[in-house]
Amino acid sequence: MAQRKRVRIRGFTLVELLVVISIIGMLVGLLIPAVQMALERARWIVCTNNMRQITTALVGYENSHHQYPGYQNLLITTNGKPFVDPQTGKKTGVSYIVPLLPLLDRPDIYRSWMAQGGAQAGANGGNPANMGNLKVKLDLTWCRSDPPSDPQSPSNSYVVNTGMQDTAGSATMPRDWPDNGVFFDLYTGDPRLNPAGGKNAGYEMVVMSHARIANGDGLTNTLLMSENVDAGNWTDTTEAKIGMVWNGTGTVNMNTDPPSLTPPDDNMRINRGIGMSELEDGAVRPAANQDNHANSNSQSTTFARPSSYHPGGVNVAYCDGHVEFLHEQIDYYVYCLLMSTNGQRVRTPGSNKLLPNFNVNVNGAWLGR
Repeated sequence: MAQRKRVRIRGFTLVELLVVISIIGMLVGLLIPAVQMALERARWIVCTNNMRQITTALVGYENSHHQYPGYQNLLITTNGKPFVDPQTGKKTGVSYIVPLLPLLDRPDIYRSWMAQGGAQAGANGGNPANMGNLKVKLDLTWCRSDPPSDPQSPSNSYVVNTGMQDTAGSATMPRDWPDNGVFFDLYTGDPRLNPAGGKNAGYEMVVMSHARIANGDGLTNTLLMSENVDAGNWTDTTEAKIGMVWNGTGTVNMNTDPPSLTPPDDNMRINRGIGMSELEDGAVRPAANQDNHANSNSQSTTFARPSSYHPGGVNVAYCDGHVEFLHEQIDYYVYCLLMSTNGQRVRTPGSNKLLPNFNVNVNGAWLGR
């Protein structure tokens, strides 16, 4: 019998195995960023769609009422009286989201606001449990790149154009001028909406509509809303938590066209100070140590600006309904002009003075963006 030839099967050497592992590691290293980019792209698309739906609701509201809601509004409830917070038992305004709820396909939540502040308020007011069906999660109000720490909270990633920061105002001067923005305090912002102010306020009623903006800067050149990672909840009503503002009192360079403006606080720029939120004592701490969407009592509008976790910029919507990605390197002066509904014809809140930095002669070439 012939002797069977023994065949030796040669395996990987240690060097070959290390080379294979290195190649696999390199491929995984190349794949992970691509996967992350794909995931971020998907989150960005959801965010854009959310903003587009809210914008459509705002446009629909304006078409029906011939004016935009305020960032804070008077809500007349089912018993014909102003909304009463069931948690405090006090009259209060409601955010711009509340009157939009029927247009956002949530008439059920809107009915709860109408009932809790109305017929039920007298019997149940002051009971914190009654806020449970008012302060609820809305999928449309948060960006997937900016998730809340509590998935069931009434978190909000989207803020509206509230112009320059409100002042206390007076019987003859407004908290802010209509030319400065789109959304105003329609609960306490005008003495004629507040019985304590009397009937003969000496300044123009704030009625912001498509027609007014179209006669000013135009709907395509006026910001309606944006993202803000430091926003509050959609149930908040303070300008600092639900609005974005601009400030034209910084340092301006008139040698450029348009002028280059440095705001009084660098955190007011788009995507600056991301993850920082001002506390009551004026100190700041990183987002890792706090919930950005917590309902802080701070009234500062330092961080009431466009910001997002999308690389390079932020999603914004304009008054004509279109949504676009605004680059974070846009000059602050251009940002301010996009916030204004009437170009440079803006006045300081609480006074009748034109804003000096904007009372200059420049051309409109920047509008092409």
